[in-house]
Amino acid sequence: MFLPTIALLATSLPTTAVYEVTTHQLIARFAANRSVNLDAFLQDMGLEDVTYSRTFPDAAQSAFRAVAVNDTKARQLVETGAVLEDDEGRFFHHFLDPLTDAGLDLPAFSPEPNARDWGFDGAGEANDRSWTSALNDHFVGAVTAADPEVRRDEQELLFVSLGHVIHLVQDCLQPSHTRNDAHPIVTALETYGGASVAPGSLATSVETAIVSAAPVYFPTFEEYFDTASTHSNERFFSDDTIFEDYPEPSAATTGTRAETVSGRALEFVTSNLESDPLTGDDLRLARVVRGPLAPLLGPSHTLASPGDLVVEDNSQALIPLAVVRSEGLLNHFFRGRLSLSLDPGSQALVIRNVSDVTVLGNDSNGTFVGGTYRLFYEAVDGTRHELPTALSPVPISTNLAPKQELVVPGDVLGFLEEQSDPGLDASVRAREDRRVIALYEGTIGSEAGVAAGRASFSNGVSLLLSFDVSGSIQSNQLTAAKAAG
Repeated sequence: MFLPTIALLATSLPTTAVYEVTTHQLIARFAANRSVNLDAFLQDMGLEDVTYSRTFPDAAQSAFRAVAVNDTKARQLVETGAVLEDDEGRFFHHFLDPLTDAGLDLPAFSPEPNARDWGFDGAGEANDRSWTSALNDHFVGAVTAADPEVRRDEQELLFVSLGHVIHLVQDCLQPSHTRNDAHPIVTALETYGGASVAPGSLATSVETAIVSAAPVYFPTFEEYFDTASTHSNERFFSDDTIFEDYPEPSAATTGTRAETVSGRALEFVTSNLESDPLTGDDLRLARVVRGPLAPLLGPSHTLASPGDLVVEDNSQALIPLAVVRSEGLLNHFFRGRLSLSLDPGSQALVIRNVSDVTVLGNDSNGTFVGGTYRLFYEAVDGTRHELPTALSPVPISTNLAPKQELVVPGDVLGFLEEQSDPGLDASVRAREDRRVIALYEGTIGSEAGVAAGRASFSNGVSLLLSFDVSGSIQSNQLTAAKAAG
């Protein structure tokens, strides 16, 4: 008896995302363009202008969600992932009820993993586009894989995977996804989004609200999801849960407002907690419908309204929050940042923690806690090789806070000089600019993190000419200079 219901649910659920794929793509675009730490990573690793020229993924996509990555850069790959997360049945894992910590939970169906746990590591199911796979596999491969083509593939997978993950936090700012409302036919907000969000643009009012939205940063992955789901669950309605199933919004946290719209007298449920980000008025949460039986049964409520006033208010309030949560997740993933330099006196290699505290809020969120530092050099043909153990920093137990430095033991420049021998094969001969890559793996702030840095140390020559006719000038430096001459 459940077969018709199963068929309907399976064919309709992708459209209940409310944020249609075009909207997810635009939210991801704003987030990627706003992310300071993503920008820093691309600049540091020389990936800002790299284009990727193969269709991703290789498997055929439906015509509706086909995404080609031809001549596309890193930020567009993030958009790609945000689109593809709605494909291939993944949408069943896009729900998070903050009151129960459950995913989609319908009668006669097994509960699905919630969006947060699915995005983190799959929650016991296979998810090859998770936060954990991006962290442990694709980031490391994107920076250190020996074969340049493999590195390129891992870069694609890294950016696309992050797009998949930020799609999930966007859905946590969509009330249907946080109030267990699969609503397999249609939703008012989805209808509005599908009709008004053209590829490449959002409503002017929404874009204005996005531009003025302040960034947010949380020190853990979970907080992005938990704060988002709680906010949309407690302050907004979904189609089937208006004053039903959940304690909030309630009579105590809402009011009503009469308005005249195009000559029609309308009444709206408004929020006492949520204001229109542009006008400052109490946000419309639902329209009140007083039919002929209202005196007996009370009024009914709906998200649909003339002029889409309710869903416009919802969009203006929720989409900017989806942008800043997505931006925050990208900043959180790339929160660690390294720089490489030479000590002026000893010419030893120095690794410095240059994580951006203005983004992270405080030093502790950007502190490297123990962990392992590894060094790689790049050969003439683009392959990368790890330096011998004696020249790489060993795992350390001390913390490295922002602005603190770690001096690398061993003569790294001397090794690179030896590896620059013209007689060596191009696959192992060091580049003339002595390119070095540092990778950190461990804990950054309060949870697992990775960071990388890159620098080149050209084989420059310094020449000092000194003329001491009388022999009266004496100094240790001058003695050393004379000996070198």
